[in-house]
Amino acid sequence: LKQHCWILVIYLRSQLPLMSWTWRLFLVATLPAEFARASDSSVQPKARHLGDDAALVQKALRSHRVHEDSCSDHNTPELCQKATDWGLCKGWLHGTCLSLKATCRELKTATQCLQSKAILGFACRGWGGSSCLSREDSCKDITEETACAFGQANLGLQCKGWDGQRCLPLRSEKEEILSEEQAKLKAEARARREQRAQTREEARLKAEKLERRAAAAERRKIEEAKRQQELDEEQRIAAREAMRQRHAARVAAQQAEEDARERAEEEARRAAEEAKRRAAEAEAQRAAEERAAEEAARLQLQQEETARREQEERARRARFGEEVYLRVADDQGQETEVKTRRSMRLQVLMNVARTRLGLKDGEASFTFLGKPIEADDTPEKLGLEDHAVISVTRV
Repeated sequence: LKQHCWILVIYLRSQLPLMSWTWRLFLVATLPAEFARASDSSVQPKARHLGDDAALVQKALRSHRVHEDSCSDHNTPELCQKATDWGLCKGWLHGTCLSLKATCRELKTATQCLQSKAILGFACRGWGGSSCLSREDSCKDITEETACAFGQANLGLQCKGWDGQRCLPLRSEKEEILSEEQAKLKAEARARREQRAQTREEARLKAEKLERRAAAAERRKIEEAKRQQELDEEQRIAAREAMRQRHAARVAAQQAEEDARERAEEEARRAAEEAKRRAAEAEAQRAAEERAAEEAARLQLQQEETARREQEERARRARFGEEVYLRVADDQGQETEVKTRRSMRLQVLMNVARTRLGLKDGEASFTFLGKPIEADDTPEKLGLEDHAVISVTRV
């Protein structure tokens, strides 16, 4: 297969002078690097030893396309897209590969004309009836009556109107010629003004240059005087520094004597503080031992009290049973919770409920699930559990 490929490359190389740039670009883009180098050494001479580097291929193609525009030779979207990626063409549009020099006239529909900014990279004036008008076109390039009538709104052109065959400009040809001559005179006047402005600018720059030189000389003089002042100041500072060092030496000697005396006093003070601290630690240790003894006695009493309470609780539990919490509610919405025991008479609960609800003896009757409760009844006898509700009816 490789041998057949080489035969094909040799044949294509013999036909290379007769090929268009489309086929040359196709060979460079599709053939492997070694075949591409062998098939067209004139297309990419600098890429001979660098493989199929796209950047070098693009540079070589640009150097061979300086005086011609062969984007229109690309007859497939793929070739056009590859040339566009390399920066050689603008893009594929309705069967044509647009060159980098494409104008508004190459846009064939009104929709394309509206999208000229995205397609060409610059905005066209608008659709003139049969072609897309550029910024340089005028009313006479409009070929449709509707486009002429709305020239001001859609195209930014002030036209006189449609005469049946063409769109008339707002001014006559003579007026346009005069306008062009006036524009030419204005351009010449503007050029003269620009020349005078340039002359003034050059004179100003020259004056500024001279001023900068004079200012630089003045700055050098000032800097020299400043350096001399700095040198004198450094000498004065050195003299003051020597005097300061001698004074500092005397002060340091005096300070050393004072420091020695202060160290002796500090050592004596620390010894006294250490003795005081040891006495305080001994006192604190004695106080801590006393507090520990008191805490031990308190814990002993607390444990004895806890044991006594537990013994009493066991005795009550053995006599009256486990604790149970019952809710007592009257017919006026008041409610209270009373603690009792399963084997304890409900007389105690009734007395507590009367006190909390503000009832007197004989003013209320107690019932549970519609059954009256007697004073000798117990929670265990009536089957009362935790949070059971006893109803109170006022008499």
